Amino acid sequence: MVLCQPKTDKIDENLMKKYLNKILTYYQQHRLPLVLVKVLQELRIIDHDSNPAYSQEGEDLILHAYLFKKNNGFYIDIGANHPKKFSSTYLFYLKGWQGISIDPWPEAKKLFARYRPFDVFVNCGVANADGLLDYFCFSSSLMNTFNARTAEALKNDVDKGCRLLEIKKVRVRKLTDILEENKHFIAGRQIDLMNVDVEDGELAVLLSNDWEKYSPNFVAIEIHGFDLNQVTEFAVHNFLVSKNYNLVGKTQLTAIYRRKDYEV
Repeated sequence: MVLCQPKTDKIDENLMKKYLNKILTYYQQHRLPLVLVKVLQELRIIDHDSNPAYSQEGEDLILHAYLFKKNNGFYIDIGANHPKKFSSTYLFYLKGWQGISIDPWPEAKKLFARYRPFDVFVNCGVANADGLLDYFCFSSSLMNTFNARTAEALKNDVDKGCRLLEIKKVRVRKLTDILEENKHFIAGRQIDLMNVDVEDGELAVLLSNDWEKYSPNFVAIEIHGFDLNQVTEFAVHNFLVSKNYNLVGKTQLTAIYRRKDYEV
């Protein structure tokens, strides 16, 4: 005689993980109250100690080592491109930070509206003078640039695997003017981080800022070919040193500077 075992409702672990991942994804996209994450951490459903790197080379983790204590910081992201992919500021956004994200790529506007609604997004380029410039748009938006020489090199670089789609006239503005236009959003806050990644237009961005008025604690900036043995040969490095910054970190493409009077 076979005894029938009573039916029991067994929890499908894979299904549970699927739904928990959906909850976490929704939180990351819409940034629900941080208490939800605290609850998930206490239940060991997520591990906040193992922060993922969203940036291209882990720049956000280097910066996080200095800024992990700040849960309500402020950033300026110039050349932001995408709200999450290869972003040096998305990790901080998830921690509760806010900021001004700037990029001339037309598609970026709707992406930031969807995934980072608590940021101010400005859809334009940044340069040392207002006007219209040729904007070279590639099949990979990460390669988009205002620099004609950079565009020509990319167009002929088979290894990059990106095609030049079009050249359009795009408005560029001084960084100081953009920040002044949004001074109500910045009011009462220290700028903790300025990230600059504009494909060979970095110096023009720096020159367009009022450093007496808008002086961030950290600057993360892309410097192509930056050689630590010959730092004084790079104009971006010399400029930041002249503005009272020290080099404190470096990846292959990005240099990280800290204001000399900033106390960790």
